Amino acid sequence: MEVIREIDAKGTWIFEGTDRDSYQSLYAIADKIIFLDPPLWKRKIRIMTRFIKQKLGIERCHYKPNLSMLRRMYIWTREFEQNREHFESKLQRYDEKVIRLRDTKDILLLR
Repeated sequence: MEVIREIDAKGTWIFEGTDRDSYQSLYAIADKIIFLDPPLWKRKIRIMTRFIKQKLGIERCHYKPNLSMLRRMYIWTREFEQNREHFESKLQRYDEKVIRLRDTKDILLLR
């Protein structure tokens, strides 16, 4: 928690990733929580599209884009959906600062 306080004290910050219990302190101190929440079918297509682009060298990544990683991404997506209710209940605590983006038109509405 000390490291998080140090980062927060230095000014603005962005954190991204999947939900972890340790992130609760980040939710509490964040000014805004932006939840990218496209439909499941779109996320699955994007996982495959990114994998293909990474294998072709069109898109860079900081991991080895192999079938094992691709499989894990689909597993993480499935696990998120299975635990979505739990995640949503955590987000409800911070409802006043949550911005949920489901598609491009939601992003355009922010302008």
